[in-house]
Amino acid sequence: SNLGTGTLVFNGGNLNLTTGAANFTLSNAISLLSNAAITNNGTTTATFSGAITSGNAQTNTLTLAGSGPMIFSGAIANGTNSGVIAVTQTNTDQVTLSNLNNTYSGASTLNAGTFYVTGDLGGVTAVTLAGSAIYKLGHNNAIGSLAGSSTGSTVNLQSYTLTVGTAGSVASTTYAGLITGTGTVLMQGGTLDR
Repeated sequence: SNLGTGTLVFNGGNLNLTTGAANFTLSNAISLLSNAAITNNGTTTATFSGAITSGNAQTNTLTLAGSGPMIFSGAIANGTNSGVIAVTQTNTDQVTLSNLNNTYSGASTLNAGTFYVTGDLGGVTAVTLAGSAIYKLGHNNAIGSLAGSSTGSTVNLQSYTLTVGTAGSVASTTYAGLITGTGTVLMQGGTLDR
């Protein structure tokens, strides 16, 4: 399913889906000119295969909401005009990022559900978990930092490596949740307090 063939531009609006018996796929590129939300309250998967970028020179937050599963197979990246994308998950199901070229530098704030990254996050985004949120790796991942005060949150490494921080960084964060799986946490820079 497409909304035409051009870029879907958010300038203060939201996209609300209620997927039915069949999965929903949107292939349009998405450009954010302001904060926006994509919500799936259906029972089947909503897939977004187009790239998502910031369309202006500010930080725009994309909130992934609802109670139905979502897959983002297109890259999520900052704009070419110094714009920044941040991602917030309030969706209580599973949101999957499968692209290996996600390079957005805004924060990744995980408030609910499972944030399943089978691609990569590019090594810059600061990941913060709250409540019972789960950050699950399906591929080696690199992030700027890891934080969260909730003891009910989980980082599930499975068998992969999570690289945290950048060389030379002196930043310090605290993560109070669980870290599970047989994989490895590789501290590249900064300090992670447990």
